[in-house]
Amino acid sequence: MVWLDPDGLFPGDPRVVRAVHAAAGPLEEVRVPESVADTLRETYTSIQSCETAAVHAGRLATAPELFDSEVLERLRVAREVPGWRYVRAMDARAGLAGAVEALFDRHDVLALPTVPITAPPLGLREAEIDGRSRRALSRSRRVSGVRPPPRGRGAYRRATP
Repeated sequence: MVWLDPDGLFPGDPRVVRAVHAAAGPLEEVRVPESVADTLRETYTSIQSCETAAVHAGRLATAPELFDSEVLERLRVAREVPGWRYVRAMDARAGLAGAVEALFDRHDVLALPTVPITAPPLGLREAEIDGRSRRALSRSRRVSGVRPPPRGRGAYRRATP
């Protein structure tokens, strides 16, 4: 098992890291090179925005009142991502998938947090992450979300403080 250092991807709560290390014991740490992390963030954001906008386009056009105001704003922003950015992100995804798959050539399990904070109290809309106030649970950290790991490779284990 290897710990994929989240600080190279997104800022996070150090309690998440401590919880994983407490649950899993000593782990080898791997840091994603900054150039790969930049591409990963841009790729994931572009794909997620475009696909989310596509899935919700009909409902957004006919019944926007069904969405929470925060979600409605995110969907409106997602609609503005140009198609060329989505096409470029889909092309980049193949290269990124190769980088993630290469990690599985050397390790059976990649451990990393899926969200940047420990579970917030019900109703909490913002949390302090990396010294700044940010939306709680608004972004997933799915390195394998670029492409799922090959069937039978990789495992997910939940660690809670």
